Order: sequence, then C-alpha cells, then structure tokens
Amino acid sequence: MIYLDLDGVLVNFIYSLLYDLGKVYPEEHEGKWFYGEELGITDEEFWAPTVGKPRWWADLPWMPDGQAIFKTVRSFAVENNLKLKILTHPSNDPASWAGKAMWANNNNLLQDMVMTLDKSCIAKPGDILIDDSDTNVGLWSEAGGSAILVPRRWNSLYQERDQSMPEYILKALRRLTFE
Repeated sequence: MIYLDLDGVLVNFIYSLLYDLGKVYPEEHEGKWFYGEELGITDEEFWAPTVGKPRWWADLPWMPDGQAIFKTVRSFAVENNLKLKILTHPSNDPASWAGKAMWANNNNLLQDMVMTLDKSCIAKPGDILIDDSDTNVGLWSEAGGSAILVPRRWNSLYQERDQSMPEYILKALRRLTFE
C-alpha cells in the first residue's frame, strides 16, 4: 500500500494559509516547520483563517507539482499492483475534516481518502508513506513502514526541492519496492 500525503505534497496548504494571513514565508525557517510564534502571531491567529471554514480546506489549490506527483504515484501503483490511498491529518477543527472530504470528493478521490490524527498508527511493513513532514516520516518508519520525504521548503531536504518531485519520488519508490 502506498499512502500519499495531502497537505504540502498534493495541495498548497502553507502558501494558502500565509496568503490569508498576509504573511510571507519566514526565510530564517527554511528547513523546518513553523507555526504562529515564528510569524509573530499566536497559534490561534495562525489557524484563524481555517477555523469553522470547510470551504477553505475544500478549495485548497494543487501544489504546482501536485497533480504530476499524484499521476506518477498512481501509475507506479497500478503498474506494480499496489493500492494507493491519500492520507491526511486534519486539524482539530471539524471544518478541516469536512473540508478535506469535500476536496477529495471534488477531485474524485473520496473513496481513496484516509483521515487520521496519527498517521503512524496505520503503518506496517511493506507500506510506503510519501509525506513532506520530517516528523511523520520518522514516526512512520519507527512504526515499521517505509517512507519518502518529499523535499519542500519546510523540511530537512529543503535544499533538494528544486528538482523534479515526480521523478524524485518515482526513483525513491523504485528503490523501496525493488530492494
């Protein structure tokens, strides 16, 4: 089974949120995740544009390479007789859960969506997680699964983010499945 993360891999969560906050990406935080404090606001203010707004989540745009990543991973899964699921960790706000389901439905992926507050709880040997979070990848691997960290500005592989992500992920999938 391949699990493909939604926010940050397929959809443009962080830049959408920063736009709504009237903020820019804090360059001093390249290579690590951040919340409100690093932007000079409270965590409550950080999440405010999303709270109680399922449409905010439902209308998240694809990352510039998100559709290409999805198509690449889906093709790989089909060619190798593997199942593919979209795996996401909604926020604590019920609107996040509803909005992510709406996004999946709008993109004909609802039947392939898995939502959980702890991604690692479903990891098992042979399962692969493709995610942009160092923490999620680490916990997934500790739980017995294999993982691919997608280089993004907010994780430890940020210096590798300028290459083609679909190609990067495909190479990593081939290494994991043919070892």
